[in-house]
Amino acid sequence: NEFIALYNPTNQSVNLSGWYITNQPLKQRGKQTKIIFPENTMISPEDWLYVTQNASAYLWETGKKPDFEYKTDSDDNVPEMDTDKTVTLSNAGGMVALKDWYNHTIDMIVYGESDYNCTGWNGSPVPSSGSGVILKRNVDHKNQPIDTNTSDDWLHPRRYGIGQSDFPYVDIPFYGEITTFVSPDCSFQTIVNELRKANESIYFNIYEFTNPFLCDELVDALKRNVSVHVFVE
Repeated sequence: NEFIALYNPTNQSVNLSGWYITNQPLKQRGKQTKIIFPENTMISPEDWLYVTQNASAYLWETGKKPDFEYKTDSDDNVPEMDTDKTVTLSNAGGMVALKDWYNHTIDMIVYGESDYNCTGWNGSPVPSSGSGVILKRNVDHKNQPIDTNTSDDWLHPRRYGIGQSDFPYVDIPFYGEITTFVSPDCSFQTIVNELRKANESIYFNIYEFTNPFLCDELVDALKRNVSVHVFVE
């Protein structure tokens, strides 16, 4: 199953009627493969549209319905997009472009085994992702997409896939100090020191709770009338 997510970063709704997605942006318009948005398709300001090859599979994998599907009519309640020839998102590499009715390239990505370097893209492609990987555009500290038309827009220190955590940046103003430490090398004493400072509440997130001495510290906190919440992954 394949899907493409479109985001509108502007403060105005955009009419996508007749716009299309293609993996052959260099060809003449009539020879391109296309996934075509139907009439009266609008994307609201700072909103997303999700286009998937199979709506039922997408729902099963993500827990939510897409806005459109193509190629497979798996859900009568999800609008079907028209296609012109077959659009395939190769795991090995290629190009994906969003174009308007007049064949103007609105945005594009070049990835994997592709050497395209022309209007709409500069430099080397995004490294090949492989099967099951989501290519996700970077955002700045205000959660706005970074768009320099280069692979830097898409490079991450981690791998993205269906079901993984993907939390946006959050501004948390506070006055205090930050303690950094390495786990498991020196984490026990650092955590114990913080637990002993608590006088109102403790929210404790830990992968596996196997240390009885940490348990003793939480019990002591309860005896001090501290509210304790433990989340074990």
